[in-house]
Amino acid sequence: MNGFVAAFVGGMAFGTASSAEEKPALELTADLGSIGAAVVWFIFGALLLTSLEDANWRMVVYAVLSLTVVRMVPVAVSLVGTRLDRATVGIVGWFGPRGLASIVFALIAYDTLSRNEASMVLATATVVVFMSVVLHGVTAAPLGNWYARRARGLHPQGPEHETVAEPLTRGAVRRGHETSLQSDER
Repeated sequence: MNGFVAAFVGGMAFGTASSAEEKPALELTADLGSIGAAVVWFIFGALLLTSLEDANWRMVVYAVLSLTVVRMVPVAVSLVGTRLDRATVGIVGWFGPRGLASIVFALIAYDTLSRNEASMVLATATVVVFMSVVLHGVTAAPLGNWYARRARGLHPQGPEHETVAEPLTRGAVRRGHETSLQSDER
C-alpha cells in the first residue's frame, strides 16, 4: 500500500476514534503538515523553470482542460441534489483543492517511471500546477468579491446560508465555534 494512502486512512481512523478532548493533540500534526507543505511549495518553486523546459503545447492544452472540464464536471456531478446555486457549484469547481497532491503524486510517478516518462509527467504536473497558481491567484479576489455579492442575494434558507461546523483546524479547536457564509456580516 502507498505510504500516503496509509497515512490518510490512519488519520481518518484516529479522527473517528478520538473524542473532542483529544482534538488539541492534532495541533502538532497540523503544524508539521503546514511546514511540510511549505517545504514542498518552496522546492516546487525552485525547480519550476527546470521542469518547464520540457513543456510543450499539448501539456498546456491538458492543463487548461484539467483546470476546467476535468475538474469542474466531476465536482458539478458530485453536488447534484445539494440545491446549491450554479454559481456556488462553479466556485467550488474552480477553487477546489489541488496543487500539493498533484506535486506529491507526480513525484511518486517520477520515482517509478523511466527517465523519459518521468520527465513528461513532471513537466505536465508542473504546467498544471503553475497555471493553477497563476490563474487561481489572479481570479481569487474578483471571483471572491463577485461570489460574495451573489451569495448575499441567494434565498436566506438556501444551503449556502446554512450554518455548518467549522472544519477541524487549530483555530477552530481554540475558538470552538461554527461558521457560515454570513459570519462576516455579524
